[in-house]
Amino acid sequence: AVERGRRGLGAAGGRAGGASGAAPVAAPHRAAAGRRLARPQVPTPDSAAAHGPDADPRDVARAIMLRSLTAAPRTRAQLAQLLSARGVPNQTAAQMLDRFTELGLIDDAEYARMWARSRHEVKQASRRVIREELRRKGVEEQDIESALEAIDDGAEHSAALKVAERKVRSTAGLERRVRERRVMAALLRRGYSSSVAASAMRAALQAAEEEDSEDSEDSSDVVDLAEFEDASLPD
Repeated sequence: AVERGRRGLGAAGGRAGGASGAAPVAAPHRAAAGRRLARPQVPTPDSAAAHGPDADPRDVARAIMLRSLTAAPRTRAQLAQLLSARGVPNQTAAQMLDRFTELGLIDDAEYARMWARSRHEVKQASRRVIREELRRKGVEEQDIESALEAIDDGAEHSAALKVAERKVRSTAGLERRVRERRVMAALLRRGYSSSVAASAMRAALQAAEEEDSEDSEDSSDVVDLAEFEDASLPD
């Protein structure tokens, strides 16, 4: 009887809900699952909200930028994006960015020079790749071009040659045509022009072939002393 009563209440409730147009009540376990999925929004340690409602926005911006600059150099555009993400008002952010620029803590021209030198000498990045990287970091064109002046055509070719030499060594034993294609592909992916890539590829392959030829000549001069061992022994 109790079970029939429960079924009757359920059916009556369903009819009443259907008649009134009310939305069905969610099952308790589903509501609990929804509550478990909802996580509280915790502010990041250096966000404006983490400093409290009475915090001076300038102090918040100063702390955020100093923390970021201590970890690594940043461009003005990068810091502006960071302040915006941390909830610092735009006007306050602009004032603090100007102040940091006056103090020399933000220097996009020096940043561009450091970035270009490091990427070129360590990674053998081409001028084209470095230019695109600095643009994505928000550096102005005049600062980019000034930084790239230190990488002349000779330095560009030398860097391309290092890339080509590494690729030539890794393709040793393959046919020349295959090696040419792979070396060219590696250079073009790094942003080198087709003329620079072709020149570096030919120079690297020629040097490798000459080295292989010298090694083969040296090995042909080796004398097997075992052939003369019996003849040198006394009767």
